[in-house]
Amino acid sequence: MKNGIRVGVVGCGARGFGMNEHFGAVKRLTYVPGVTITAVCDIRREFAEAAAQYLFETTGRRPRVFGGSAESYRALCEAADVDIVYNCTSWDAHVPVSAYAMKAGKHTLVEVPSAMFVDECWELVETAEKARVHCMQLENACYGEEELLALNLCKLGML
Repeated sequence: MKNGIRVGVVGCGARGFGMNEHFGAVKRLTYVPGVTITAVCDIRREFAEAAAQYLFETTGRRPRVFGGSAESYRALCEAADVDIVYNCTSWDAHVPVSAYAMKAGKHTLVEVPSAMFVDECWELVETAEKARVHCMQLENACYGEEELLALNLCKLGML
């Protein structure tokens, strides 16, 4: 990873690519120095294509596109040019996609909830430990402008 972190985004719907111009992992990651999105994937290939086109227009680099089936994420997870898989899929796909990514040797970031049941949580923990990779649950709503405004107003004693 000496040339930066190469990210593959699985799930290019609302959390993955966006509901507005600032929302979505793909859009947010373009602002992080040292991060390159090298691959995007969605069960609906046209969503992945839209994210890839946005990245080309924004960064000048077009990531590889995977998609069109419920199993398309596997090829992204196995790609040599992906260091981290950012899992923005639907809730029912969080565990299978994250577990597969870790088994493929990729660090994994997963949107909330990372799992729906306790046994699925243990599956993620045990898979991460066995593969010796990280798995992190993400929650971006804690750090939005309105949330940080409320936090700072509380710290100032105004709320």
